[in-house]
Amino acid sequence: MDKYLFHSNSVNLFRDKIYKDIYTIWDISSDEKRIKDSVDSSIVYDGFEMKDRKTKKTLFLKSSYNLNGQRRGITNAMPIKVLNTKKIVYSRKIYHLITDWKSVKFEPSDEISFKNFFDSWFPIEHTNEDDKLVAKFLILASATSRSFSRIVTGAGFGKDGIADNLINITGKGRNVGTASPAKLFQLISDDFTVFNELAGFGGEKREIMQKFFLETGDASKNIYEHGTTGSDKTNSQADISNYGWCIFHNLPEYYIEKGQSTFEQMFTPAVFDRIFPVLLEGRVCSNNSFININKDFDKLVNDNIKSYANWIGKFYSIKDKMKKEFVKYKLDKYKLGADSREESSSRFYNSFYRIAKLVQMYNSDETQFYKIMDIIYDRHKKYIKKVTELGLI
Repeated sequence: MDKYLFHSNSVNLFRDKIYKDIYTIWDISSDEKRIKDSVDSSIVYDGFEMKDRKTKKTLFLKSSYNLNGQRRGITNAMPIKVLNTKKIVYSRKIYHLITDWKSVKFEPSDEISFKNFFDSWFPIEHTNEDDKLVAKFLILASATSRSFSRIVTGAGFGKDGIADNLINITGKGRNVGTASPAKLFQLISDDFTVFNELAGFGGEKREIMQKFFLETGDASKNIYEHGTTGSDKTNSQADISNYGWCIFHNLPEYYIEKGQSTFEQMFTPAVFDRIFPVLLEGRVCSNNSFININKDFDKLVNDNIKSYANWIGKFYSIKDKMKKEFVKYKLDKYKLGADSREESSSRFYNSFYRIAKLVQMYNSDETQFYKIMDIIYDRHKKYIKKVTELGLI
C-alpha cells in the first residue's frame, strides 16, 4: 500500500468521505437516557442522542436491537445508515426516533497480508523504530482482543498518532481522557479505548477510573454491569469478552517533578497488576519529509478507496483470528512483573500472550518471533526497573 494513504491528511479525507452519510459511535452526543412516546407514555425508549448532519435535528438512537432473538448493543452494529425516523415530543424537546437503519460494517477479508497491514500503518520516520514497533503491537492487541497495556513515554513519541491512525481509518475505538461512568459504559461497545494521560489526578475521577479498570480488566468476567440513576432508572449490561484498552501517560519523573501522583500512587496495586506496562523511548522525527510532503491527497484517497477497504477488512480478520490463534512457541522464559508483585506476573501474561499472537502473525519464523518478543520483554523490564528504583512498587 502507498504509505501516503496513512498520512494524516489522507486519513482525515478518507474518514470524511467514507462516513459522510453514515453514523458512527463518534456521532453519539449524550449518555444513555430514556424518553417516552408522545402518544402512549407507557412506551419508553432507552438510547442516545445524535445530531442530523444536514438538518441539525436531534436524532434518538435506541441503545439496543434484536438480532436472532437476542438483544445486542447498538454500537455493535455501527456504523449505520439511517433509513427512517419518527417525530416524538418529550419533556418539551423534539426528538426524531430512528425507527429503521442499516448496518454498513466492513466484513473480514484477507486481501492483504498481516505484514503488509502492519508495516503500512503509521509509516512516519521515528528515532527508535524498535520502540515504535512495540507500541504498534500493544495498541493492536488491545484493539483486536481483550488485552490491557500501558505505554509510558516521553513527549513527542507519537503514540497518539499511532492509535488515531488506526481509530480514524477503521471507525472503531476512541482516544479519551477520564470519563463519567455512563460514558465509560458507552465506550465498551466500541471494543477498544485509549485512555490518555491517566496520571496526576485524584478524587472522584480516580475512584471512577479505578472501579472501571478493576472490573473490565478482570479476565474471569465477561459481563460489565452499569447502573444509571435519575428519574428513569435502568440497569445495563455490556459484553466485555472482546473489550481491550491501552493507557498512555508520561514518565513517572514528569509527575513527581510537578508534585503530582504517578500512576502507581494513584491506583490500588490490583489495578497495576492488570495492565502490562512498557517503557518506550524516542520520538517522531521532527524534520520529517513524510509529514511535510506536498501531494494531491484528494486524488490519492479517491483512487485508493479499495485499498482502504482491504486494510479495514484485514483489521476485522485479525480480530477474528485473535479468538482462535495459539502461540506455538514457549513463553515461559519471560519472567514478567516485579519479584515483589507475584500477583502481577500471571495477569500480565494474559496480555503478553495476546501480543505474542500478533508477533507470530507478523513473522512465524522462530528466530524472528523471539527477536521481537525479546524487545517487548526488555521494554517491560525497563519500566519495572524504573518504578522499583523510584520506590513506586
